Amino acid sequence: MAILEKYYLYRPDGTEDIKVEKHQSNLNIVKSLTGAHFSAESKEMTDSELKHFKATYGLLYEEELGLQATIFDI
Repeated sequence: MAILEKYYLYRPDGTEDIKVEKHQSNLNIVKSLTGAHFSAESKEMTDSELKHFKATYGLLYEEELGLQATIFDI
């Protein structure tokens, strides 16, 4: 199965936390780089499951890093 796209999800501090490999239009292989989110080495997720996972753990795409406002910005 060929990888169509590969990217990382980051913690708000900029640490790489999750590696995502898209293999089909709605199939993602999600690998935890820190082992903090699930016990298996990788997990299959649909696009909607991945979106929910990202929101639940407050993870960010690379382009979102530094765009988050903090209390000190107000």
